[in-house]
Amino acid sequence: LWHPLATLESIRKEAVMLRQAGFFNAKICLSKLILFPGCALQKEAGNKHFSMPLEHYYEAVEAAVAPLYDAWLAGALDIPLLYCLAHLEPGSNASARILKIEQGLERINELAFQVLLDQQSIAAAEIEQTAAAVKERFHEISCAFVRSR
Repeated sequence: LWHPLATLESIRKEAVMLRQAGFFNAKICLSKLILFPGCALQKEAGNKHFSMPLEHYYEAVEAAVAPLYDAWLAGALDIPLLYCLAHLEPGSNASARILKIEQGLERINELAFQVLLDQQSIAAAEIEQTAAAVKERFHEISCAFVRSR
């Protein structure tokens, strides 16, 4: 979403498009193109006025989304294993765990989307509480998985 030619309007438009296609998540919310020295785009940037006009907005989004991203990461790491178990070990209750994780990820992604569109629409306390609750749910699911093995 974040690149040297990005505008606030383009970021929001791309976020809406990604969400409608089912690809928006807390990680994408923080995707940022970095112009490494020597790359073609960085060389071009030296000749034109490429700059990240939204740097302060990005930093604010990054700070607001950080707790959500941490919780998202915990759930995203468990899902591939649980999908495998759901197919390999019938009766392992993996399907129910997958559903709980997906619900948690969906809530995190929704909040991250709202933050990206309008940071003022969600209180920091709600973000922290939601992230902590979802992270705790993911921890409980992981512990239940370990106990069932």
